[in-house]
Amino acid sequence: MYLSERSVRNYAFLLKSDDLNIAYYAVKWLLESNVSLELLEKYEIQNLVEERFLITDETARSLILKISNLEEDVENGNRSYSNPPYVTDSPKSPSKKKFRRHSDRYQLSEMSLEDLSDGSPNSSSEIEVWEGPVRNLKEQVLAGAYQS
Repeated sequence: MYLSERSVRNYAFLLKSDDLNIAYYAVKWLLESNVSLELLEKYEIQNLVEERFLITDETARSLILKISNLEEDVENGNRSYSNPPYVTDSPKSPSKKKFRRHSDRYQLSEMSLEDLSDGSPNSSSEIEVWEGPVRNLKEQVLAGAYQS
């Protein structure tokens, strides 16, 4: 499957990283992925690779060769310049605002584990309903203890 535009844009951003290992990761994944020449040119991937890596770097050289081969295939009519029509960006993740934590809204109820240990049902053992996903593993585990 071909990489989406957002993926190529993210790899281009990683190529600009100060950390050479991160840039190398981006080169490696671009080399191993199917990507259209249109997106490679749009985000100037070849220029970024040439700026960051020495020509002696085998992985960088392989990516530049891949881009050259794509250009030749497009010129010879063996390949399309752009992505196939079925390639789309994946849906965006939900807005971060929905998951913003408000400490008073996500607190566990005031009962302790000792209150639950006797096994007797009482009104203080009601489960508090939370209004969003739990991001903290400790809270998830404690919530499971209260529900059991």
